[in-house]
Amino acid sequence: MSDYYKYNSKSKQYYHSALENVGSISDSLTKNKIKALIKASEKNYKGSISQIDTLLGTISDNKQSLGDYHEVLKVVLTLSEIEKFQKDNLPSKDKFERLTASQNTLIQKIKKFIPNF
Repeated sequence: MSDYYKYNSKSKQYYHSALENVGSISDSLTKNKIKALIKASEKNYKGSISQIDTLLGTISDNKQSLGDYHEVLKVVLTLSEIEKFQKDNLPSKDKFERLTASQNTLIQKIKKFIPNF
């Protein structure tokens, strides 16, 4: 693809330069004829590469889709593993319940020492 981009860049540069150089022609009739000639050639060139440009757009879209599907595949293939890990390694809530109960007891004891204000 880089060969195509170089090729296309050279062609675009040529047409740009050619149109700039036409500005130095003093005879307006000749200048307009040459401009028309350059623009017709450029239009023909653009027509000749339009299918390649369309294919490049498709290639770019496909590249994005491939990346998307790769991410989907990774998730779909690993989701059951993380779910199994979660199920097999879920901590018991008993420790958390005991800690919460201890905290609540401590809070109540501390409140008894606080004078009314």
